[in-house]
Amino acid sequence: MMPEAKVDLCFKVLGTRIPVDHGFALYGALSRVLLVVHENSDIGIKLIRGRYVGDGMLDISPHSELVLRVPFGDIATFLPLAGKTLDILGCRLSIGVCSTRGLAPGAALHARLVTTRNGHDQSRFETEIRNQMQKIGVHGGIRERKGVKSPFDHMSELFV
Repeated sequence: MMPEAKVDLCFKVLGTRIPVDHGFALYGALSRVLLVVHENSDIGIKLIRGRYVGDGMLDISPHSELVLRVPFGDIATFLPLAGKTLDILGCRLSIGVCSTRGLAPGAALHARLVTTRNGHDQSRFETEIRNQMQKIGVHGGIRERKGVKSPFDHMSELFV
């Protein structure tokens, strides 16, 4: 069974600054104003982009946006975020109007960081990733990268 098609909901944001490392705090703030964010494991939340200004902070620009990847049939569920204010580690961020952006299929998947529960164990990591790929109908595999100079002993890449 193929999963439902998804779409990116792109909300304009207004504010001054947010911490660079704001991912979990953003998830928490969104969950507090819209409980379905916490209850639905089928959505993705992109980090908010901005200009680094030092001291671990990003400036919010007119181009900064909050992007949620949601199932197409759930778009209306997330529209009430418009007009809400989020508190992200003490930084206030107002959520503006929303636009949608369709997804274009890609031939390759690249991610800066992929981890899972027990991701430090290479065989368990690969098994979990294969299970997740199968669940969403992605055909491909995992290829170990050679010569990676990193604090991680095992680095892998996905190919589809």
